[in-house]
Amino acid sequence: MAGPHNLVIDVWLRALGDVHAFEAHPARRLPRLTIDDRSLVLRTVKHMGRRLDDDGRSVGIVPLPCGVPAVGALP
Repeated sequence: MAGPHNLVIDVWLRALGDVHAFEAHPARRLPRLTIDDRSLVLRTVKHMGRRLDDDGRSVGIVPLPCGVPAVGALP
């Protein structure tokens, strides 16, 4: 990673209101921690090769194109 920030955290939370509580928890334990930026995705239609419904439940798969190795596959 290049740039002024040395940590990126990617989390899935159930509700938008959970963001503040999530950020407050590590801030209490690490007083020098500063949160300089955040980005939110309000609706995800696909995650790890699975199509999701409005409630975030898997409703199908999105297969990888032929010849593309799966993430974590051994050579």
